Amino acid sequence: MKRLATFTMACLAKAIEMLNMKVLIVDDDKGMADTLSDILELKGFKTATSESGERALEAIHSDNFDCVLSDIKMPGMTGIELNKAIKQSKPDLPVVFMTAYTEEHSLEEGINEGAVSYLEKPVDIEKLLSFLALLKRINSLLIVDNDPAFCENLSNILRQQGFLTQQLINPLIAVDDIESQDQIVILNLTNGGTKEGKIINELRKRDVKQPIILITDFESRMSPEIRKFVEKKEIKCFERPVDYQKFTRHLKSINLKRLRRIFK
Repeated sequence: MKRLATFTMACLAKAIEMLNMKVLIVDDDKGMADTLSDILELKGFKTATSESGERALEAIHSDNFDCVLSDIKMPGMTGIELNKAIKQSKPDLPVVFMTAYTEEHSLEEGINEGAVSYLEKPVDIEKLLSFLALLKRINSLLIVDNDPAFCENLSNILRQQGFLTQQLINPLIAVDDIESQDQIVILNLTNGGTKEGKIINELRKRDVKQPIILITDFESRMSPEIRKFVEKKEIKCFERPVDYQKFTRHLKSINLKRLRRIFK
């Protein structure tokens, strides 16, 4: 059977754009910043460098970056202060610290204020590349339902929040498609969720770890199979009418946790 997974043209354009990620490197050690810039450009990334937090903030306001790598100890504005300023104007812009002083209390402060994590100097390039590879696809969502209108409506809402959405219209053939992706999975729960429960069970048997979110009309009508997963907090359930502010906050929270796992 032909698999009916489709990207809209807008999503495709966004996906192509994300292949050319732009990274801002902030370090008062120009040699360090230039070396890291050269390495990332050899790997296909676009980069820019700033020698101070103040100049970095100017660059962020005048250009679009996908990620900021910032030293912590710099003259003038520190990396911690830069992260705080970024979160005020561009709260979704990921910031990763670079430091030789991992025992600093300020590191914890910066992470509590929304920075992803930190890299110890000299920077572990493989870990950085793993982070950037995940960052490329982190906002990609897979919506699984046999109602094309539901899929398209939800896709439109989520695209406005900066997410990429892929639609899988036939849930009966979903397992193999879901297993082959690295995306947050959104399932539209119908008739208590018997069908969706079988999908989730099969994914867990295969040790597939993608986060799963359910949308349902009546949480009280969940099948025992689905309720088991919800009670174990293996999946999150949102009841209609969906509060999409809470929904997108939850998506972003999941993504931050996924990114932070890279640095463990």
